[in-house]
Amino acid sequence: MAIATLILFTAILIGFLYLLQHYLSKLHLYNTIKDLPGPKALPLVGNALMFTGEVAEICSKIITMADVYPSLSRLWLGSRLLIFIYDPENMKAVLNSPSGIYKSEDYNYMKPFIGEGVFSCAGSKWRAQRKTLSPAFNLNSMKSFMDSFVRHTNIFIQRLETTNGKEIEISKYIGPCALDIIYDTTLETELNAQAEQECKICDSMKNMLESFTRRIFKVWLHPNIIYYNTTAGKKEQKCLDYINILTNKIIKKKKMEMEANPVQESVQENEGEKKSPKTYLDLAMELAKSGGKVSETVLRDEINTMTIAGSDTTAGTVSFLLLMLANHPEIQNKAYQELHEIYGTSDPEDVHMQYDDLQRMEYLDRVIKETMRLFPVAPMIIRKVIEDIKGMKYAIAEMKAIAATVIRKFIIMVDKPLPVEEIDLKIYVALKPVKPIMLRFKKRH
Repeated sequence: MAIATLILFTAILIGFLYLLQHYLSKLHLYNTIKDLPGPKALPLVGNALMFTGEVAEICSKIITMADVYPSLSRLWLGSRLLIFIYDPENMKAVLNSPSGIYKSEDYNYMKPFIGEGVFSCAGSKWRAQRKTLSPAFNLNSMKSFMDSFVRHTNIFIQRLETTNGKEIEISKYIGPCALDIIYDTTLETELNAQAEQECKICDSMKNMLESFTRRIFKVWLHPNIIYYNTTAGKKEQKCLDYINILTNKIIKKKKMEMEANPVQESVQENEGEKKSPKTYLDLAMELAKSGGKVSETVLRDEINTMTIAGSDTTAGTVSFLLLMLANHPEIQNKAYQELHEIYGTSDPEDVHMQYDDLQRMEYLDRVIKETMRLFPVAPMIIRKVIEDIKGMKYAIAEMKAIAATVIRKFIIMVDKPLPVEEIDLKIYVALKPVKPIMLRFKKRH
């Protein structure tokens, strides 16, 4: 009995000392933010109970916080402090911070999928990765992408044509198109997702993003030993296994090509001909080389990062863009008139878009950017100190190519137009509508 009492007393003492040490380590932080407004926090759990429920409800609560509390408000997730900033001046101060490239530990929940890819790594490693991979999206590369943009977008409009004006869930059509484009242009792979009746990789990526967002706000799911024994954790692992099968095939194929052509580089095939630009996969291979060997882990991280970042964000924004054009027929008509001046009444399958054409689409460019303002690609960036993000040229060019092709071919319609403020939203890393976007497409000619 005495031993049991001693063990209990010792456990209580250790727990007390741990809480005391934790409190003292946070004392400076508490004093710094004590005057910041925010919801009342409970001991130990903080405001974590606010984030029970589904992801859509969590997004709604975050938006409500922005309505109730000013910029520079605080929230506690267990012992972790989150500061919400959304006014220009405070954001400018944070964005100019030299420590702005250090990501939050929340990104660790995506590491089973993207590892130490350019999306999740930080500091000097992030700079080195970005420097190595950026040439994949230079001007020459962008021009070389146009054939792929046109080919896969034409498949997309052929699929829309088969709907015969029926109401459809647009994400099921644009998602596979965006994946086909990103795999073709950056990974030298014909995925043919648009040829599948059910896009399994689309569903797998959607599940991964849902899981990531869910874990950030549900502190009881933070420990891996708990999460990976839940139904959601087991489902995430199955999705990850499926995606990695595809990724491993790409790696195997590329390594075989390199072994067959060990000195092949971007060379001039004929005298006077410009060098072929290196693809993202070429540059990722260079990044993954260490001591003459290719690290499949590093390469897999970069490939998975590109597939999720390059497809999901584009598909989401184009879905919102088409909804806005359907909601505002007068704006859709102006965009069509601009395209009519370039192409006349020609069919996009007969008269293909050229890279220089994109530069002439000034009105469509403004429409895309206004859509991105209303429905930002990344509505929330979680950092130890948030940083600015650049490099949208590829995404803008891809979205222009898709939108311009659709507008040339169809009148985009929606049965029940909704004001922007009535569109319910959720965050799955990128911004998503709570309810599927349902549209109709009527042939123009």
